[in-house]
Amino acid sequence: MAPVLGPDAKWAEYIEVGLDEGPARDHWRKLMAVYTPNFPGFGSVMEEAWIQVHSDGEAKGKAEGKAEDILRVLEVRGIEVADSVRERVMACADLEVLGTWFDRSLTVETAGELFAGE
Repeated sequence: MAPVLGPDAKWAEYIEVGLDEGPARDHWRKLMAVYTPNFPGFGSVMEEAWIQVHSDGEAKGKAEGKAEDILRVLEVRGIEVADSVRERVMACADLEVLGTWFDRSLTVETAGELFAGE
């Protein structure tokens, strides 16, 4: 079978196995031999799945990076960070909240002040 690019290349194999022997499987193999994803832009289920998987991963990566930056700023400034604060910062996935905490990390006297007014 030709390599398949997309959200999960295994889907093509699952379909092929499910088709068993016969004309439908033969047709499927011909289609997959020349398959090229046509997204973005066609609104297919595969495109939607790919976009969802990649956008979730990208947002999660940005949040994790911003959380690490907050903790690094506090560390460089010599501010002690309790485990509960570290856990709360690392668990946050809201980029706007993390941005606020980052700005505060530049001036707070204690790590707990990151969450002032919350």
